[in-house]
Amino acid sequence: MRVPEAQGGAHRMQATKNTENERAQPPEPENAHRVYQNFVQVFLTARNLQRFIIYACNASTADNSDPITFTVVAMLSSPVNISLSNVGVRAFKNPSIPPLPYYLLDVSQCAFVRDLMALVQQNESMATVSSDTNSSFVLRLQQPSQNMMIDKEAVMHALSETVMHAKPYGTAETKKRVLAVLTQRIGSMVMLQKSSS
Repeated sequence: MRVPEAQGGAHRMQATKNTENERAQPPEPENAHRVYQNFVQVFLTARNLQRFIIYACNASTADNSDPITFTVVAMLSSPVNISLSNVGVRAFKNPSIPPLPYYLLDVSQCAFVRDLMALVQQNESMATVSSDTNSSFVLRLQQPSQNMMIDKEAVMHALSETVMHAKPYGTAETKKRVLAVLTQRIGSMVMLQKSSS
């Protein structure tokens, strides 16, 4: 049986609306989760995590009397939250943790940012654009359905490596004492032990 033109047109319009609605839907949570996992792998593990800690501590505000403890506690307490601004990549929801400037990104981090921008261009609902208190451009990526926290052991290991390999500051024994004090301070503010499951 032949469908009248008006009805057929309505069907075509409905199909177009459905296609537009499908495009407007936010990405599946596992897609956002995968992007966040890749981000953590590229920005917040091993040597790059050490680089991030060093930069964040050095960029801490002048009135902060203990920038190392402050930075590490903030990182351990705040969910990972990917934002791109006109100055760099923000890795955490806590605004007191400074963004990592684009000029400090390594090759793999630059590739991640390029790939992320291409992904957002394909699916604009993955991110929102706004301005922060300094009227800076900020693109915030949609978060996964569950907050992603950085691995505590990885952060403490990165801190330990950073302190122990700092040159030319003090002997190995002095560095161990400094690390013990930092660990104690951080441990008094956040739970460092792995939770038993």
